[in-house]
Amino acid sequence: MKKWQVYLIYLSMLILFFMIRQKVIESISEQLVSNFTLRFYPWLMIIIKLLLNILFSILIGLEHLLGEIKKDGSWHFNREKLLIVCLPLFIFSLSEVIYYLPLSFLVGITTNIFTNLIIDKSGTVNLLQILLGYNLITSMYKDNIFKNVSKKTS
Repeated sequence: MKKWQVYLIYLSMLILFFMIRQKVIESISEQLVSNFTLRFYPWLMIIIKLLLNILFSILIGLEHLLGEIKKDGSWHFNREKLLIVCLPLFIFSLSEVIYYLPLSFLVGITTNIFTNLIIDKSGTVNLLQILLGYNLITSMYKDNIFKNVSKKTS
């Protein structure tokens, strides 16, 4: 199979998954509103959207992951990327969860930040969750120690 065909299939999978994701979220949201189960609505929707966004980001990072799987060596994580990029993304990705938790110590500035993220209807939290998943996947790599040693001795 030619490379452009692989990329076309990959793009089709991404678009199809994104369309299915939107339909699932809309359908569940309508059912929850029509059945008057609003007290569980925030938690159920937060969990479903988080899981779907993680799956979407895995699809986005699939090419990197498959490339690393084919390599020899042991798995490692880019610690700097995890701390500097992924940790803040993780905290802000959970802003909906933090907003709905009854924690009294979150009063003030932090609550305002999370409230602004949730009130913002532009999909910022979804984007942060997708970026988090993608950065987690691309921070994983394989390192072949013996390959590096043989280069030094040659």
